[in-house]
Amino acid sequence: MTSTTLKQVSWLAALTLGAGLGLSTPAEACSGPVCEPDVAAPLPNPGTVPANVPALVLLTEGAEVITSGESAPRLLRSNGDRVASSTVASRDEYHVWHVMPASPLVPGETYRLQGVSACHHPSGSSQSLEVSFTAGAASPLPTATGTLRVETTARGKVRVAHGSLCSTEQDSSYVRLGFTPAPELVPFLPWVAWSLEVDGQRWALERHGTVLPDGTLAPPTRRQLGFGARRLFLVHASCDNPEPGLVGDKGLTPGKHRATLRPVLAQASTSLPPVEVDFELSCETQAPSEPEPPRDVEKLPLPGHGCSHTGGAGMLALPLLLSIRFLVRRRTRHVSQSGS
Repeated sequence: MTSTTLKQVSWLAALTLGAGLGLSTPAEACSGPVCEPDVAAPLPNPGTVPANVPALVLLTEGAEVITSGESAPRLLRSNGDRVASSTVASRDEYHVWHVMPASPLVPGETYRLQGVSACHHPSGSSQSLEVSFTAGAASPLPTATGTLRVETTARGKVRVAHGSLCSTEQDSSYVRLGFTPAPELVPFLPWVAWSLEVDGQRWALERHGTVLPDGTLAPPTRRQLGFGARRLFLVHASCDNPEPGLVGDKGLTPGKHRATLRPVLAQASTSLPPVEVDFELSCETQAPSEPEPPRDVEKLPLPGHGCSHTGGAGMLALPLLLSIRFLVRRRTRHVSQSGS
């Protein structure tokens, strides 16, 4: 290899490694869809729908405004005949369609609920859903909620929101709440939405069907997971002292607090009573050497969601080696041709 070739290789190596070193410092990349074309209809599993259910529910994620017409859900009998019903569209953190039968369902009859997502793919297509269910006997509408308790108090890493479309881990004092739904509420859980307040301020929302019959939460949606969204039964106070500009969701302040759980049964004529519990957060507790994240908070965001940290040097090593190999081969061919 001549000095000219060596200079070319050295120059390329320096340029590539320099770029790699420039990227080797962890860099936060935030991305994630504002609107995901998912549509869901929470139903008992297994089980049947009480004939006197006030409203069925269709859920979609995203930020677009729900429209009527083709996007409106439909309630059908098994033979395809329309069931007389009315619909109400609302939006909080999620798009929600309430589908209210004009009269009680007929026990033993099979029904079909159809819906279309309010959020569309870039191609213009949208996701549709059809679910079937059987109506059962009527059940008394619930008047009790259940019991709320403190299940775990600990110190460890909690994945929290960081910016509009990001999540990051923070050393935190956290409390996991436990919930036992009242037996009379269990048949109607798929159509109950939830909010948790702490000291009178909203902490978290969970959409219909998230609380399961055993009182646990369904797995987080991709949106919740990627964005580090707060969950209903996990409250935290940050124990980190990050650099300015790198602060995620610090949560509550250490100290004593009161949690209030509020359920809302869709289109019910009566309200369900809230339930409360007192708890305390403290950063004085020594953090474990290898803390485990809470059960309903994933350690890593999904691909394309939340924040990611990447190092550039490792990713640029292969292109550098290939480039050097190319230059060496070209020089070898040149010397061989000159010699012949």
